Amino acid sequence: MNIFLRFCILWMKFTGILVYPFLVIYGAIFTPKKSLPSFANSDLLTIPVTDLAGKIRRGEVKSEAVVKAYINRLEAVNPLINAIVENGFDRAVEMAKIADKRCSEMDEAVLAEKYPLLGVPVTIKECLKAAGFPLTMGNFWRKDFRSEENSEAVQVILNAGAIPLLVSNAPEFCYSWETNNFITGRTLNPYDQRRTPGGSSGGEGALLGAGASLFGIAADTAGSIRCPAMYNGVFGHKPTPGVIPLEGTLPDLSKTSGNEYTSVGPMCRYAKDLPLLMKIMAGSKAIHLKLDDPVPIEQIKIFYKKAVGSSFFTIPPTRYFSRTFDEVIQHFSDFGMRPMPLDVDMSDAPEYVIAGSAGLRDIPNLMEDPTGIQKTPYLIWEMLKAPFGCSRFTFASMYLMFLVRMATSFIFRRNNPKYLKKFEQLRTDLVSKLSTNGVFIFPVTPKPALRHHEYYTMWYGMSYTFLINMLGFPATSIPIGFTADGLPVGIQVVAGPYQDRLCFSVAHHLERAFGGWKPPNAVKSSSEDQQIVLVEIMKEYILKLLLIILKTCYYISDPFYRIYVGLFYSRNAKNRLPKFSNKLLEIPAIDLADKIRSQEIKSEDAVAAYIERIGAVNPFINAIVESGFPQALTLAKKADKMCQETPAEELKLTYPLLGVPFTVKESCRLRNFLCTQGSLLRAKYRSTENGEVVGRLLDAGAIPLLVSNTPEFCFNWESFNYVTGRTLNPYNAQRSSGGSSGGEGALLGSGASLFGVGSDIAGSIRIPSLFNGVFGHKPTRRVVSITGHAPFPRDPIGADYLVIGPMCRYAKDLPLLLHIMAGPNAAQLNLLEPISWKDIKVFHFEEIKGPLIVPLTEDTRTNFRRVVHHFEEIGSRTTPLNLDLTKAIEISLSHLTNVPAVYVTSDPLNPDFCKSIYWELLLSMIGKSQFTFAALVFNLIVDQKGFIGERDNLRYRMLGDQIKSHLIDVLGTDGVLVIPTCSTTAWRHYEYAVNLSSLAYVIIFNALGLPSTHVPTGLSPDGLPMGVQVVAAPHQDRLCLAMAKHLEEAFGGWTPPP
Repeated sequence: MNIFLRFCILWMKFTGILVYPFLVIYGAIFTPKKSLPSFANSDLLTIPVTDLAGKIRRGEVKSEAVVKAYINRLEAVNPLINAIVENGFDRAVEMAKIADKRCSEMDEAVLAEKYPLLGVPVTIKECLKAAGFPLTMGNFWRKDFRSEENSEAVQVILNAGAIPLLVSNAPEFCYSWETNNFITGRTLNPYDQRRTPGGSSGGEGALLGAGASLFGIAADTAGSIRCPAMYNGVFGHKPTPGVIPLEGTLPDLSKTSGNEYTSVGPMCRYAKDLPLLMKIMAGSKAIHLKLDDPVPIEQIKIFYKKAVGSSFFTIPPTRYFSRTFDEVIQHFSDFGMRPMPLDVDMSDAPEYVIAGSAGLRDIPNLMEDPTGIQKTPYLIWEMLKAPFGCSRFTFASMYLMFLVRMATSFIFRRNNPKYLKKFEQLRTDLVSKLSTNGVFIFPVTPKPALRHHEYYTMWYGMSYTFLINMLGFPATSIPIGFTADGLPVGIQVVAGPYQDRLCFSVAHHLERAFGGWKPPNAVKSSSEDQQIVLVEIMKEYILKLLLIILKTCYYISDPFYRIYVGLFYSRNAKNRLPKFSNKLLEIPAIDLADKIRSQEIKSEDAVAAYIERIGAVNPFINAIVESGFPQALTLAKKADKMCQETPAEELKLTYPLLGVPFTVKESCRLRNFLCTQGSLLRAKYRSTENGEVVGRLLDAGAIPLLVSNTPEFCFNWESFNYVTGRTLNPYNAQRSSGGSSGGEGALLGSGASLFGVGSDIAGSIRIPSLFNGVFGHKPTRRVVSITGHAPFPRDPIGADYLVIGPMCRYAKDLPLLLHIMAGPNAAQLNLLEPISWKDIKVFHFEEIKGPLIVPLTEDTRTNFRRVVHHFEEIGSRTTPLNLDLTKAIEISLSHLTNVPAVYVTSDPLNPDFCKSIYWELLLSMIGKSQFTFAALVFNLIVDQKGFIGERDNLRYRMLGDQIKSHLIDVLGTDGVLVIPTCSTTAWRHYEYAVNLSSLAYVIIFNALGLPSTHVPTGLSPDGLPMGVQVVAAPHQDRLCLAMAKHLEEAFGGWTPPP
């Protein structure tokens, strides 16, 4: 995306955070919340249009009584919401009397056919011409303008017998998403006057939400029906374009592409009214919609898309919307309809909107005098005057004109054709996917009703609705429920062109399921609930603010990291690693075991070669906590002797790794070796027993050489602690070896280990494997025992996320190593059953484009596309997979709520010793704590349950379950997903702090429990290892390993440091 746009959006996000408290204070002072009058005085106000019209025709209800009831309601609520431009109450009463007389004189069947809305009151958005009413457009120049005729849409409603009560307020020229102008003033939300009713049909929305209108006629170019409908808790339908005529609708967009985006449509309180209103408004074109032939809900395919995109330009749905959205999807699941994620790529949707806005460049200029007498002022000059109250035009409407012109400026123009081409492909894909029996559930806006003026920092959230206008699809906004503080929330349901009736069927179904519209005074908010929600909001606010700060730091910190590491870590260190020359070090474990058993190679020689290599490289990488070389040589001699005395085939069955050296991550426990966990409090602790996995490898005849370095308590993605120090990357000492298995990664990458035991709770095998150019496999959860691991040695909950797995230099070793590590569970994986990569379906996903996620570097993106291109070249079945992983961090953190906290500041042998984690955090910032800053922060995150409130746990877990279910369905037993392992190559030291969000690529698969293998695919132009991650469905680990072997053959696998 254009760097200028990135800067603008980042500025708006920070501005939004900074000004929000002032908007709260402003609202409390100038538009305090007031209760609307009771809605219980007239039953006439709660009868749907279709029922009311029937009762009037039959004489059961008098139209005059109905009209007067609505007039009374309007007079009671309008002082509190200011939604009326001008009323026509006297004329409406006279028309009602005529309607009653007609009902007494004519046959009911004739009336139903000729006047289906006879005697029913209607309200009209002012931008639609209504004869005799004002047509000011909220504009200074037009303050005395009145309509001399009806717009075509209004005329057909009046011909059907409806009685117009008033014209309702809209923003100036309809150019805003909140309803304010200098003629009528600001319209307020009936549920909370401190909030906007939306725009541009905000007057209609407020009247309907307040129960002061039964149905209204409105228009929608970029969400102007659906946004106010959602903000005010009612139904609003944007029809298929061209079905309802636009003649008489202002502003006149016929000279722009706006007519292609604009639709006139109904807004109402009851879903059952939508088909009738739509049929009347569509006139002769209603035949294309088949509205008299409703579709049973069971025959409709339900798709869903929770976010419009995942770029820097979008606002993700808030907690309320996410929770509501999940409830809707869960309802359809419980109803037996199996809703499916919409597998189309909308990641560039905001860019499509910018490109589409280019077609609106010539929209009518609200500052132009329609009489031509006055000179048109300059837009920028008027915008500068507006905040000081010196302009005759509203800043909001001028702001939208400015945004449209910016979309066609030289800054964005060159990219527009590219995005419009991609948009056409998106439309084609959606038409094919939805066909004539499918809909997709989609947010209307990412937040409930905004506070007044807040939209200036939120306008880029319009892509949720404007995208649908550009697509030309029908869409209905459906009220679902309310937030804890009583604001309406809802969703929009979108169908293919001319399939409006599908939207209506879903709207009617969801109205019955969730209750539909409720009057403002019927919505009660619990103060206790609000307090709970406030705490949860603050927790997630802290998390999001932290991620925004980290992402900002990511963009500005690079030169400072370069200077720092250049000063403290020798730039020549990457060239001083001793050359890799001993051929014994180049034999895969499975081959080395064969050669030792057949006595072609002595175990003692192999062990000695690795000891020599370790001694040569460790001064440069600092990866060893403690070695056991003498013991290893003794075990090697015993292995050689055993090979002389026992047949090779017998040894292969009993001791498949006899005499093969390996290394162990310190946290996985090797008996009699240090197990400090990188903590000064435990600096002299030793393991009294082997971890279960380590014991299995020893039983298989493998020989342990050492235990390797980790971060303190494994709580970091960089291997540093105050006991052993910092482990460096063998390819460049200025770079991190990763964590928490960074010691293993560095030893393997430098050729000083053949295979190692690692552990992974949030990418701790795969990140070091990437940074050091080796293979690392995270098994299916609970297949490999974690007994003995420190921390979480026997924790049953920890086993859901923590796994122990192999790290190695050669892909062919992975199946045997995992088979041994899994022990009795190996039978679940069929690891030794041969499988060809040619039988595996390959799906690929390039980038998580969440607004808080660090983007892929160019090297990482190029490498990933190179891998995908390889599959295409060899004719593999390769398919892009559209996944919504924008909430990967939240989903993953929500699982931390179950992980027991490990208090790094306490000493298990001294219960009285426990220091304040907050105090230690402050001390660590000035280098005065005995605990590492990273360990303290991670401890705090776990202790605070990932800053995810209890109410959101279920929502994020449900979302995670949906993603997992989708992946399992897609991948099956013969598919893998190729996805980046991280956004970047190896970080510089300390740089992990601003790259934490890039861990979304790995941590999500810990949360989902899926197997995943990191595969090295060569070096970047600056000599750093690159690679990809291969993911499969649960217990399909062998697919990952088979694909790793194929990619090793294609790209060369591990490459020794230069």
